[in-house]
Amino acid sequence: MKYEESYTVELKQEVNADFKKEIIAFANSDGGEIFVGIDRNGGVVGVADTEKVMEQIGNMIRDGIRPDLSAYTSINAVDEGGKTVIRVHILRGTKRPYHLTDCVLPFGTDGKLWCGYSAYHRKL
Repeated sequence: MKYEESYTVELKQEVNADFKKEIIAFANSDGGEIFVGIDRNGGVVGVADTEKVMEQIGNMIRDGIRPDLSAYTSINAVDEGGKTVIRVHILRGTKRPYHLTDCVLPFGTDGKLWCGYSAYHRKL
């Protein structure tokens, strides 16, 4: 499979500090997919400890995002040429706006809600 970022696809070499914001941005817009274990150029680097990273992502979704987004996401391991990639599928949520657990609506800690994707995440 050829991996390329778009309006609905985000590529991540690893889970980072902004991961929850990217999930929220997809849930607050049209949904999308995040592939972990893929570099910015679309190259497959894989994930070393798949189960641990999948659990980490699930915990981030369950504990770090409100309202609960678990029913609108799926996390799967995908084999890509002998390397494992994690696919996080996020549907457009029906209880928008979604926000970080530690943020208070109507605004986040920085006074804004996140919407958009990737390098194009924008604050509303």
